Amino acid sequence: VRFDKAPKPKKTVRPVFPYEDAIKSETGFAEVKFVVGADGSVVGSRVVEASKPEFGMALAAAMEAWTFEPATREGKRVMALIGRKQSFKTGGRDSAMDRDVARIATQIRDGKFLPAKVSELDMPLKPRFRVAPVYPSALERQAEDGDAVIEFIVDKNGRAVLPKIVRASAPEFGWAAATAAQRWIFNPPTVKGKPVEVVVAIPFKFTGPPTADAPVAN
Repeated sequence: VRFDKAPKPKKTVRPVFPYEDAIKSETGFAEVKFVVGADGSVVGSRVVEASKPEFGMALAAAMEAWTFEPATREGKRVMALIGRKQSFKTGGRDSAMDRDVARIATQIRDGKFLPAKVSELDMPLKPRFRVAPVYPSALERQAEDGDAVIEFIVDKNGRAVLPKIVRASAPEFGWAAATAAQRWIFNPPTVKGKPVEVVVAIPFKFTGPPTADAPVAN
């Protein structure tokens, strides 16, 4: 994993702020090491340290969705082991908790969040942008199928925010699905022409990849 030129991020993905911690306004941190393959994809990751396991799993799932300009050694593309630290706090660098999301979280905590019902919307929710989750590298050796159900709020701008893992056949599937769900964008929901927020739940399916010796970030 030695290189002359380090990998350069091409596509970055914000880690999910764990739902319960977001509602309680709790902060935290995590550090993850990961392997960037010669094709620029992340092919293995490991949590080095985290204030809570959820922060570590959230960061690992996000990093596995990143893509890079691969590292090079003597002009050739090579694998590289690098790391990333992340602080989880409202308005922090690359945080999924901006002011609008923090406002919704506070309303939920105080019992004042009043979302519209899906049946009340002027038009059915329609995604303008959606992505599939990345199969977790930690489960590649088992190569098993999996599933997860993610509940999230579509805010007045159509963003999917505050994803919550309702159910998952493995924790890694849950975090991978939540990371993907948070990137979805919908047509802004309205009731009688007025922008509203609405809660929805989406099922995700994972098909096991071919069995392979996935690199491990030691």
